[in-house]
Amino acid sequence: MHKRNIEISYPIKLTTEEVTNPYQVIADFCNYDHLHGIRDKQWRLLYATVTGSFHKMHQAEKEGLLRFLQYMEKTLEAVHAIHARKIKDHGEVAIYNSLRESIIQSGKHIPGIDKIFLANTHLQNDHKVSVLYVIANNANKSFDHYHMQIDKYFPEPALLNVMFLKAADVHYYLKAGHLFYANTCKPEKLLFSSRDSFIPIPGKIPIEDVKSAFIEHIAQVPAYFEQAATFRQKQDYKSALLLLHQTTEHLLRAFLTALTGHPIPRQSIYSLLKQTLFVTDEIAAVFTPHQLCVLNSANLSNSGAINCGQMEGVFESVGRLQEVVGRVFEGVV
Repeated sequence: MHKRNIEISYPIKLTTEEVTNPYQVIADFCNYDHLHGIRDKQWRLLYATVTGSFHKMHQAEKEGLLRFLQYMEKTLEAVHAIHARKIKDHGEVAIYNSLRESIIQSGKHIPGIDKIFLANTHLQNDHKVSVLYVIANNANKSFDHYHMQIDKYFPEPALLNVMFLKAADVHYYLKAGHLFYANTCKPEKLLFSSRDSFIPIPGKIPIEDVKSAFIEHIAQVPAYFEQAATFRQKQDYKSALLLLHQTTEHLLRAFLTALTGHPIPRQSIYSLLKQTLFVTDEIAAVFTPHQLCVLNSANLSNSGAINCGQMEGVFESVGRLQEVVGRVFEGVV
């Protein structure tokens, strides 16, 4: 019998997708057999264990009971994951309410802040809220200055994902019909306003231009990913990782460039993912923290130390990222 660590309190039988959607695991179990059939298998497994008659069963019956046990293990882990998430979400709702009040107080007491928009909340992310601070046009302080002032209002500044823009830029982007800002600067998302200045009604959004920009900027992505697959097969993991990094960066920049209406400069994948949080949680959720560390090491001299297992995980996630980015983009436009 395999030794098991009784202190392991996280799912070990579920895949990443199943941890994300534990209700599907329960649905699979219910579809596996009728309730009376499940009761029957449970009794037969218990009877065979207590009486020691398992070895007397036919092979097909043994395999059926083992399959039932596998379903049971996954279902128990799924139920535990749902319960743990519920407890965590209750705690994070309290954190969110506290953050919301601190955000409003920062707007009231820091000179130069014109408006604050709560763009998105993230109960399952390290950043709990994504916030746009609109700075007055006549304010002469740098964005870094405001960042430092805002941090003073929060015991854990990392809980905030913050973006800064001048009021004139916000007005320009809204009138130009850029999706990113039209989605962020909605009246219902306004947390604070220093004065009764109006929010421009977003101009007509050029959907076809947005789609064309996205297609244009992702044109190189399939080639990068295919080359990465070739290097992976040759076990040249350093070259494969570099191409996976390029695939990811191009995808994220294409997504943001199309929605914002202006080119997104090269920057770290972590920084790009933070910007996508203003639109959706799904894209940043594709990677585990460890996979992000591996991806961000692509340009470092020690990137050659990546092993086969790490490569497979990153490769799978970058492949999934292409599907998620495309689906989210279609949903937004």
